[in-house]
Amino acid sequence: MSGGGLFFFAIFALVLVAMYLGIRRQIGSPMMIAAGGTIASIILMALISASQGNTALHVIVVALFVGGGFSGITLAIAWYFHNTEMRAAAYRDQYRPLQHQHEVPTNGYSDFSEYEEVYEEDY
Repeated sequence: MSGGGLFFFAIFALVLVAMYLGIRRQIGSPMMIAAGGTIASIILMALISASQGNTALHVIVVALFVGGGFSGITLAIAWYFHNTEMRAAAYRDQYRPLQHQHEVPTNGYSDFSEYEEVYEEDY
């Protein structure tokens, strides 16, 4: 890979990371993040392919399938974890555990002392 191709590849990787973090952290509109990231990925993959001296048809095919494919996979992973996080937060808010479910006896004994006393009295 040439120096220019490596440079474009590094930017391509940063675009994918930024797209993932943008969706997960709700930095902006998910539709705008997805659209901008996908377009940038396709353009960068076309530049990577063109820097290697490929034909125009090869550049277009690689840009659409590889750039679009990586963007689609990145978005699917980000959406999955984002939705899982949102469902977990909704579940936590809806089903909070009861406070003081197991009360400590106030008779001065330990939790099982009354059972021990009953057991001792039976002998």
